[in-house]
Amino acid sequence: MNLANIGRLNSLKHLTRHILSGMCVIALLVGTTDLLVAEADILTKNSDNPAKPENATPALFTPNDIGLLVLASERRQRKHYSRHRKGLIYGGKDHKQFLGCIGCGKFNSNSICNPYSAYGSKHNSTSLFNKYSNYGSKYSRSSPWNLYNSSDSTPILVDDQGRFYGYFTSNPYRSQAFSYARDLQRWYKESDGDLEKFQEKLCAVLG
Repeated sequence: MNLANIGRLNSLKHLTRHILSGMCVIALLVGTTDLLVAEADILTKNSDNPAKPENATPALFTPNDIGLLVLASERRQRKHYSRHRKGLIYGGKDHKQFLGCIGCGKFNSNSICNPYSAYGSKHNSTSLFNKYSNYGSKYSRSSPWNLYNSSDSTPILVDDQGRFYGYFTSNPYRSQAFSYARDLQRWYKESDGDLEKFQEKLCAVLG
């Protein structure tokens, strides 16, 4: 082989190596782009559907997350509820209905001790102090003032981390009744069923 042919062959090999190197770089860039797009999709899905902490009560992490399901599970460990602790009350079927907060101050717009709020008014359908509503009637299975109620529709008390403080009930014999159930029963009887007087007694201690 003469020198001219050897020169052309070396140039061809050099060009081939450049082409192959360029193709590898392109493939690497395409693969990296696909990976970044996939990661972005995953992050977007996770931000739309944030994972709940493992073994946590699937409850209200904020008072306004009313759509979240609160399960009345006997497997939960009931924690002791004490005065001045902010608690969130949920009732109705599957405890989906937010019924207000307790221990949050009588001026809070969500407080059951605020007679001008949706949850403290004697006129509102979701108020515990409307004796004609499902949540205020002494005969309703969804009311905490039914002294003999042991229904799963009895309201429950949780905090904003989903910790379970028991059933918000005036029946102290109900399984997993919250710490002040016996007091609620006594205050209700002392008020002779008058929900305005009862609200005053309850809120003087727990509001």
